[in-house]
Amino acid sequence: MIDKLKVTLAQINPTIADVVGNTQKIIHFLQKGRQTNIQVMAFPEMAVIGYPAQDLLFRSEIIEANLLAIKKIAPHTKDYLAVVVGFCEPAFEKEKWRLDRQHLYNSYALFSKGKLIGTGQKICLPNYGVFDDFRYFIPGQEAKIFDIEGIKIGVEICEDLWYKNTDDDHPIYPCRPTQVLSQKGADLIIVLNASPYHVGKERTKEELVTEQARENQVPIFYVNMWGANDKIIFDGNSLAADIEGHIIARGAGFCDDLVICDLDLKSKVAKHIPPPPFHEEEMIYRALVTGKRDYHKKCGIHQSLVGVSGGIDSATVLAIDVAALGKENVLAILSPSRYTSKETLEDGIRLCQNLEVNYKIIPIEEQETTGCWIGSVPEKYKRFIKYFGEPKNEVVFENQQAIDRMSILRAIANEENRLISGTGNKSELATGYATVCGDLQADILVIGDLYKHQVYKVAGYINELNHREIIPQTIIDRVPSAELSKDQVDPFNYHRLDKLVQLKVEEYKTNEELLSLAPEGDSNFTRDEVNTYSRLIDLNEHKRFKSGYILKISPLAFGEERRINTAKRVNLWEQHF
Repeated sequence: MIDKLKVTLAQINPTIADVVGNTQKIIHFLQKGRQTNIQVMAFPEMAVIGYPAQDLLFRSEIIEANLLAIKKIAPHTKDYLAVVVGFCEPAFEKEKWRLDRQHLYNSYALFSKGKLIGTGQKICLPNYGVFDDFRYFIPGQEAKIFDIEGIKIGVEICEDLWYKNTDDDHPIYPCRPTQVLSQKGADLIIVLNASPYHVGKERTKEELVTEQARENQVPIFYVNMWGANDKIIFDGNSLAADIEGHIIARGAGFCDDLVICDLDLKSKVAKHIPPPPFHEEEMIYRALVTGKRDYHKKCGIHQSLVGVSGGIDSATVLAIDVAALGKENVLAILSPSRYTSKETLEDGIRLCQNLEVNYKIIPIEEQETTGCWIGSVPEKYKRFIKYFGEPKNEVVFENQQAIDRMSILRAIANEENRLISGTGNKSELATGYATVCGDLQADILVIGDLYKHQVYKVAGYINELNHREIIPQTIIDRVPSAELSKDQVDPFNYHRLDKLVQLKVEEYKTNEELLSLAPEGDSNFTRDEVNTYSRLIDLNEHKRFKSGYILKISPLAFGEERRINTAKRVNLWEQHF
């Protein structure tokens, strides 16, 4: 039996359904690994097709191509003791495939010396958050051990690792795969992952891997994909732990990586690698840059368009777009109105100059040569008054300004084949402080999962990262305002709103529970706050369904993972508030 084993975690960025391209990446990494005498290499969950492939898994030609990929990969593993690759495995012969029931496994293929020696299936299928595995997959029934030259290798997939020994019995999951593999005598366990990023996930993941390795007395090698598929971002940060629960290998975040670790098979311990400092704003920034870059790259549209207002949100989005796509691929549009202050417009221009992006000023109203806005009501709005009279709701013409701005952006985007970057944040989306057919109609909401205080943190980090004032301090210091009417400011205390939305949306706190809670360093929420903001969150569900993709960086983002009816009436007995 071999005493020492060189194990490598191949951290790659697959593109959904690009079976040829993903297979080429896998083969490329295998060729690189041969140069360093690697014995074992592991690739992420569903590496061949990408994850989550959603209803593309119902297309038989994609499944067949993914099976062909396994055959093409096999000969490139001839110099390896073991190679593990995530793929999609049919449970039945093709004539029995049906779209009205699951017919697939989320599987791995294990190769040795150029031959496929076996496959295994994901046992614990998650059905929460962004995960919808039960729509497509059949759960596996056996946690498998492969004995290769006397080394017992256990393999599992993502959620299998998360079912810990100390957890209560799960109503659906049939076993604790990690515990079972340990009891079967595994010398090491390889875990294939497509584990999405959210704030704090790197710590949670590290705690999980170290606990499972220590509790089950088996080294664990955790390989995670990186990149973004639609709104879901993967951070990589692959790692390994020995039987003492020490981290013995650590991959980079948000990039390709070959994470190499030498394992002593007798002691099953190795040198401890201390954790790097994790800064929330840095991780958020890197995640959003990755999400924005990959969305453009994988959609095949390489240029973006940002409506710049001179406020903190659009400034942060513009800086992220430049980092993701390059300044030459970003166009900024400033569309002032009669309510736009001179200072705001000047700050927007200064921001564009700091980032060295091309920008154009296209007012939403015509100007006289003196620079004064014509009349008290824009000419195009007078048609409304002609047929309906003066509006009783002051937001009619305020919202129209947002719609006018989006009309300008959409025309440019169509002409120049650009994607529009939305600038709304999570606090605004929660309360409906956004306009249907206006700012909500961007193609992708870059900061749509950031609370307002997080936007400020990321803006500060951008300046720190560049060692200069990219985002003008006057933008950071300015009181937030949409500038849709005279002397307007945002009608929120964001310190309190951010926390209430987080508790209500992400943790599903009841109104009664909220009354006993408070933002950090502040007083408890009042009944008026709770009633007002809860009502706004409920009333504006329909708006969020009409928005573009929201890049996910929280445990629960608006969109597919938060499924709330738009037509509803929550009417409960008084004791339930």
